Amino acid sequence: MEIALDPAARLVILQSLAEKLKANYIFPDAAEQICACLQEHQGSGDYDDITEAELFALALTLHLQEVNHDEHLWVRFHADPLPDNDGQLHLNPEWQAERRLEARLDNGGIYKVERLTGNIGSVVHRLGVKWET
Repeated sequence: MEIALDPAARLVILQSLAEKLKANYIFPDAAEQICACLQEHQGSGDYDDITEAELFALALTLHLQEVNHDEHLWVRFHADPLPDNDGQLHLNPEWQAERRLEARLDNGGIYKVERLTGNIGSVVHRLGVKWET
């Protein structure tokens, strides 16, 4: 689903992203540098021609990672609104329930299990699922 973005929508997204980074990123100084980097890209017009939401998310991801190369930082586009919660998304019960369902449907990220020559076990795991005990 292609969602078109206008300049006002991009600005709201950038402001929200900066607020979330400053409030939640583990390295406050890096958060400030990353926000400054995003503002530089905005100011130089790097986002002006991006009207597709998914492409904007990709551009933001690349720019988030420019400063300290933290590949944990990324932006993902969601066609449907995310649960309304002022706190961190991973603490939202509705979001957690959706991730648990995804993990169950994807076999917890276990892609392949096999016994190799010499009675060696091989497990290919593709998700970082944190199971409840």
